Amino acid sequence: MVKQANSQFQPHQIVYLEHGSCRLYCEVIQVISSRQRCWVRPWLLAIASPEEPETIYNLHESADLVWYAREFCLAVDAELIPLLTRLNTCDRDIHQTRQQLNYFLNQLWRETSVPKKLSC
Repeated sequence: MVKQANSQFQPHQIVYLEHGSCRLYCEVIQVISSRQRCWVRPWLLAIASPEEPETIYNLHESADLVWYAREFCLAVDAELIPLLTRLNTCDRDIHQTRQQLNYFLNQLWRETSVPKKLSC
């Protein structure tokens, strides 16, 4: 299914940004319609790997984020709930968590200037 450019999110919905095999799950705080942005609070970063189990980083202590609304997809409960149950068992290395989040956002930022077809 292709995400509509005009789709509107509501506060407290869980959305994600995707880049490659990584997904950043966030809670919507506010939609800034005039700027076509979403103010979100990161929850977790999930990095899939064919060789290893999915790595999860707990982002509850990270800063809020404002990003292009068109880049977000609505998260499905069935995929999110198993990840949330693993949050308490994931490594709490703040330095590594911030490093992974910064790397993910830098990679995503580089792609935002390239038009692409989003699928959610």
